[in-house]
Amino acid sequence: ARVFGQGFYDELLQFMAAFSGMFAAMRLHADGVKAVLGSEVAAFLVVTSPEQAALSEAVYMRDRILEMDLPFSGYVLNRSYACTDGLRDPQAVALPPDAPESARSALEKLIRLARDEHARVERDRGLLERLAKLAPSGAVAVAAPHLGESVEDLEGLVQLANGLTQGARG
Repeated sequence: ARVFGQGFYDELLQFMAAFSGMFAAMRLHADGVKAVLGSEVAAFLVVTSPEQAALSEAVYMRDRILEMDLPFSGYVLNRSYACTDGLRDPQAVALPPDAPESARSALEKLIRLARDEHARVERDRGLLERLAKLAPSGAVAVAAPHLGESVEDLEGLVQLANGLTQGARG
């Protein structure tokens, strides 16, 4: 009070008293959040990319969640090609005998692209199976479909929801 005056000192005390009440409310809120996160109404999912290197990170996160006694519910393999059933194999396309060379060339290119995509599908299905095996009892491994660019509209969200509900393993 000597350096700044009694008025400043009184205002500083009021300020500190206001904060102490706020901190108590924040602590109470934090305790409530912690209780909810540890309850059966909460679920923790680890979202991982379809890269082999991300698998160890996903397992690490699962272990940390379990160490904290939080409810681990599974994995989401994000932007995955694991659930691509129903795609037509371009090798099944029969060109007519008199098809132009440009059509034959285009079909050959399409067949090569399909092989690359098939390799991606197999890679992602393998990762999804590994995640399912690493999931504790009662947890799932789900593949979120690769939808191109980021999902920013209702149609994209519907596609994502459909893909998630169809792509569960566990």
